Parts: sequence; structure tokens; C-alpha cells
Amino acid sequence: MRDIHSGKLLKDKPAKELLWKCLVEAMKSHSMMGCSAMGSGTEHEVCYPTDVPCGILSGHAYSVIDAFCIDANVVKVQPEDYEGPEEHETKTVRLIRLRNPWGKKEWNGKFSDGSDELNDNLKLLNTYIRTRRTKFGEIDKEWFTDDASDGTFLMPFQDWW
Repeated sequence: MRDIHSGKLLKDKPAKELLWKCLVEAMKSHSMMGCSAMGSGTEHEVCYPTDVPCGILSGHAYSVIDAFCIDANVVKVQPEDYEGPEEHETKTVRLIRLRNPWGKKEWNGKFSDGSDELNDNLKLLNTYIRTRRTKFGEIDKEWFTDDASDGTFLMPFQDWW
């Protein structure tokens, strides 16, 4: 997000919170939204958060379908020297639902199709979708599966930001 006066990129927490509030309000207003990853003009796969390609294409447009929170079952972060079994905790996670208009090439990080985060929270996510769709008078249908590969995907807001 950029400051409208200076054009400088905003990375601070208040800007992040403002953007989240804007997204949620836009969803409530049924606004059309889109986004893209910054790039050099040549479309290529972005490497984030490491040097591994993440499935997002720079310079490519994506539709923003939804912005919502869930109380997700996530792996608890342990100290580096921890050698015990994987532990889980409930944590509020902000998610953005996106669609690649080409219908292929999707985010492959946390909450992506087939990821542990998605699989551990499928029931919760589908309950949210059914509730949302029923609220707006739409047909009850589960939208999340373990590997849809349809160009529609979830991405944590902290990674999207």
C-alpha cells in the first residue's frame, strides 16, 4: 500500500490494519477488487518468502474474492532445539481468497490447495463459505477441497500484504 501523497510504500502496522479494514468493508459493500504482485513488466513467478517460487506471477492480475478471519488450527511455533511431536494451537488467521483469471498457477504457501493448513481447517472453511453463501441466498456448496487446482486459492493476509 502506498501513501497517496508521497507515493512511498507503507510497511507499518497502522497501514496494514487500515488496509485490512478497507478490504473487509469493500467485501461488505460487494465491491469488485483486484490486485497484482509488483514486477519488472515481464511476467515471472515470484520467490517468497525464500528463494523458492511461490506460485504468484509478478505483473499478473488477480481477483480478490473474499477477505475474512477464521480461528484456525495451526502448528504451534516451537524453539529451534525442540524435538517433541508437532503441536497445534487455535489462532485467528486473516485470509484473502484470490482467483487467477487464467484458472491455473496458484499460490503454493500456507493455506494453498493441498497444504497442511488448508487440510487441517477444511471443515471450518467450508462452514464459513456455507454460512456466507446462505446469508446472500446462494446455493449451499462446499468451495474448498484439498486440491482443487482451479485458479482460486487462499493466502494469508500477512503474506499477501
